Amino acid sequence: MKSEIYALMGFMDKQMKLMNDMVNRIEDFVKSGKMDRISTVYLAYEVHNYYCALEDILKEIASVFENSVTDPSRYHAELLKRMNIDIPGIRKAFLSDETYRLLDELRRFRHVFRHSYTYELDPERVQYVCKITLNVHKLLEKDVEEFKRFLLDIVEE
Repeated sequence: MKSEIYALMGFMDKQMKLMNDMVNRIEDFVKSGKMDRISTVYLAYEVHNYYCALEDILKEIASVFENSVTDPSRYHAELLKRMNIDIPGIRKAFLSDETYRLLDELRRFRHVFRHSYTYELDPERVQYVCKITLNVHKLLEKDVEEFKRFLLDIVEE
């Protein structure tokens, strides 16, 4: 279990670096004020990728600790919800309530983005989820550090 914990921590660090880069690109683009069709699609793509990178962390945590989301039709929602709960004797919650709430908004947007080939993305909605992404990232950094402290406590026992 010790090596799995260290591998999880390394994976989380790598994903957070990727996500930091995405957040920086989103922030730079939002500051530019440019919101034509191409900019809207680009920003939506970055938000989508941000959420997917985060979901990869959630999958790794689930595989190390419990790995049993049973309803494939609700997989993404259930995986996120599971990371907001303490599992006594197994692990503490990975996400705070506020982080969970904001990420759930991004999860829903990710679904819309993946199926947006039949309609245009709304630039105002994309700007809104960009702001959520910038806000949630700060909260997520705190959640990740707190969870890593929990992981270190496990390996030091």
